[in-house]
Amino acid sequence: MDTVTFLLHGLWTTAVITVASFLIGAVLGIPVALARLSDIAPLRWLATAYVEVLRGVPPIAWMLLLFYGLSQWIQLDPMLVACLALGAIATAYSPRTTGQASGRSRTGSGRVRTRWGSAVATPSGASSPRRASVSRCRRRRASPWVS
Repeated sequence: MDTVTFLLHGLWTTAVITVASFLIGAVLGIPVALARLSDIAPLRWLATAYVEVLRGVPPIAWMLLLFYGLSQWIQLDPMLVACLALGAIATAYSPRTTGQASGRSRTGSGRVRTRWGSAVATPSGASSPRRASVSRCRRRRASPWVS
């Protein structure tokens, strides 16, 4: 009976951490996704740096860094640290899935690519967007070794 209680407590803890980190990621992920699609360059750079740094470091390293790094100044509950670290990581992964779900992603040339492959560019003086054909977009990115 003691083992079953121990396992149920672990299951409850896992569920709480999962729900909390999902909520943190959902609430904070949308502003980060919008910042990555923004026309304001410094805002887009900060959001991209946040996403790349958090996705590039393993989650256990973030948890250890938060728990042992911040514990020098403030006392933190391990469950809170797990929720914050996994929530921050979920926030970093949300913009990617949010951009795919909305069907928009930014290309390197400042254009916004839709889910159907066409690129829409809005020049500074134009009143309506110009559409580039899919074949022209693909041809531009083709390798020089492929004929």
